[in-house]
Amino acid sequence: MRSVLTLAIFSILSLSFQDPKNGFEDKMSSFKWLIGTWVTNTKEGKVMETWLPMNDSIYSGQSTLYKKTTETVALETIQFVRRNKDYYFVTTVIGQNNNGPVEFKVTSRGKNSFTAENKQHDFPKKITYILVNPDSFHSILEGGGKKTEYHFTRVKKATVPKQK
Repeated sequence: MRSVLTLAIFSILSLSFQDPKNGFEDKMSSFKWLIGTWVTNTKEGKVMETWLPMNDSIYSGQSTLYKKTTETVALETIQFVRRNKDYYFVTTVIGQNNNGPVEFKVTSRGKNSFTAENKQHDFPKKITYILVNPDSFHSILEGGGKKTEYHFTRVKKATVPKQK
């Protein structure tokens, strides 16, 4: 009887210390690491991705390419949205999908990462963001046998990259 009681107490205590959300709250603030301006180098030039909080359920952003020439190209508008208890990565890529938004539902997340998927979309079907440290994240786009990775670093001072 004593061992059953001890086991029951141990089980209750262990469950009370488990975090069903993998160490973070079920709030938009758990994704606040996205907020800011980030840059990555590509063969075409520098890509800047900027995220701002709009309210307690939407982070809004945009992605811009600063070509090695003096040309600047808006690539996409992006949103990270919470609806009820679900999260969505929504992207509107200029010149694609009739300039309409494409939603990717967040299918997994951790304290410093998330994966969003839309299996109906051609490419990407899966988008993963992984915070490496407070000043670096990786984004991975996958689908249809293709995989593209970007390594972003935080822009400490919000300035437009210098053109060559």
